[in-house]
Parts: sequence; C-alpha cells; structure tokens
Amino acid sequence: IDNASLYGPELEARLESTGAEVEGLMGLFSEHGVPSGGAILDLACGVGRHSILLAEKGYKVVGVDISPKFIKREGGLAADRGISDRVEFLVGDMRRVGELLRDREEPFHAVINMFTSHGYWDDATDRAIFKQACDLTRRGGIFVIHTVNRDWLVKHFQARDVSDREGGRVVIMERRL
Repeated sequence: IDNASLYGPELEARLESTGAEVEGLMGLFSEHGVPSGGAILDLACGVGRHSILLAEKGYKVVGVDISPKFIKREGGLAADRGISDRVEFLVGDMRRVGELLRDREEPFHAVINMFTSHGYWDDATDRAIFKQACDLTRRGGIFVIHTVNRDWLVKHFQARDVSDREGGRVVIMERRL
C-alpha cells in the first residue's frame, strides 16, 4: 500500500495496450449479453486504465484498488475527462470486496480482474476473492480474469529482476515459484 509508487510505472507502461484490451473486453461483453452502459466492477483496478476507457465507452464502472494513491489519481483523471458520473473509485482490499460493496443495490453485469492481480495468497484466499466477485455479479453476468500463463511463466521464470526507477530508486524483485 505504502509503496504503490514503486509499481505505478509498471502499470503506466501498459497504458498503450489498454485500448486493445478494452476492445477485447467489449467483445466478450457483447458475446455474453453485457448491455452497453452496463455495470462493471474493475477489481484491483490499479491506475484505472481499464475503468477509465470503459466509462468513456458508456459503461458504469466501479474500480476498487488497495492503493489510495492510485485511487486519488484515477478520480482526478475521471474528472478531467468528464466521466465522473460513470465511474467511481474506491479504496479497498480485493480480499474484502464483498464487505466493501455489500450495500450496493444493483449487481454488476461483469467483473474484470486484469493483469494478474490475484494468486499472491493461498488457494483458499483466491477462491474466497472469486466467490465474493461472483456474489456481486448478477445471474448470467460474467467474470473476466486476466492472468499470466503458468506454462509461459515456468519456461521464462526469473528469480530476480533489478530495475532503475525515477528519483534514483532501484527496485529489486525476488520471486519464487
């Protein structure tokens, strides 16, 4: 939470690919009966790259992320683009999304969870997150999960990664599989 700025550049670097991803999402929405203007939950929305574009396409979006810094940035961006009436950003932990949104009257037509933002806990926690997301989705709604391919990850696994960031910071990521 406190180090969102360390991960922000990673998300910002993916802004260019977001348009194509949103077009793909809209294709899935169309194929599975999500109405134009339908309600979408962007779970672990990061810097809001999907939320903003979906709201610009007319969907009503709720973006949830654990980083207050990201949520503040997204709210300002939505205001700048004139879409604040179609998108709402909330600070929250995806592990407790059901609790965060329990008072919501209308279920979502779709939930999206993009860019491998799950799998950092144990299987039981992941299942609980998925169950909460499904409980927030209307009957016949869809849940789109974007994650890294396990086989690709095993083949290209890097135990350590070092990168330079703004302000002279060096980020060292250590992974285990």
